[in-house]
Amino acid sequence: MDPREFDLHGVGAGAESRCMRDRPAGLTEAELIAALTGGWGIEVDSAGYLPVGAGSYHWSTVDRRGTAWFVKVDDLGFDAAGRDETFDRLGRSYGSALALRRDTVRIAPAERDLWMLTGALARMVGEDPVGDDEEILARYAQATGRTVRPAVLDLYPLWWKLADIAGYVGELRRPHGTGEDITASLTYLTGYLEPSPD
Repeated sequence: MDPREFDLHGVGAGAESRCMRDRPAGLTEAELIAALTGGWGIEVDSAGYLPVGAGSYHWSTVDRRGTAWFVKVDDLGFDAAGRDETFDRLGRSYGSALALRRDTVRIAPAERDLWMLTGALARMVGEDPVGDDEEILARYAQATGRTVRPAVLDLYPLWWKLADIAGYVGELRRPHGTGEDITASLTYLTGYLEPSPD
C-alpha cells in the first residue's frame, strides 16, 4: 500500500456528517508513522487510533519531543493507475494556491457558510429552526457591506445533500467490509433516498 493513497493532515479537524469508527483498510499504523516521518518530519513516539471520526480517520500521536499531534487521514479512494496523475495535478494546484494572496482572493461565496446559520440546517437534520434568518443575514450585510443572495443561499443545503449522497455511494461501490462505518453509510444514504414526511 502506498501511503499517498491517503491524505494526511498534520494538525486539523474536518467535519462531515458521518463517523469513522473502523480503522481504514489498507493503512497500517507502521505505514501511518512512516508517512508522518517522511512527509511531515514528525518522528512519532506513540500513536493511538481515535474511533470518533466525522468523515475521516483520526489518531492522537506524540512525537519524540513530547509534542502532541492530532492526525487526520482521509481515504482518497484512488486506484493505482490514476493516483500519480491525480497527485501531480493536486501538487500543481497546491503550488498555484500558495502563490495567490489570501487577502485578495475570495474562494467561495459567503452563502456557502452562512446557510448553516439559518433555519435551513435545522430543517435538514429534522430539528425546529430557532432564531431569525433575516436578522442573521442583515447583521452579516451590515458587518461586511455584502448582500446575501437568497437564491445562492438556497443552493447550499441541496449541495450538502448531494455531496453526502455521492460520498456514501462512492464508499458503497468500493470494496468494503461489514463494520460500523459502512453500515452507517448505507443507513444515511437510505435516509436521503426515503420520501420526506412533508
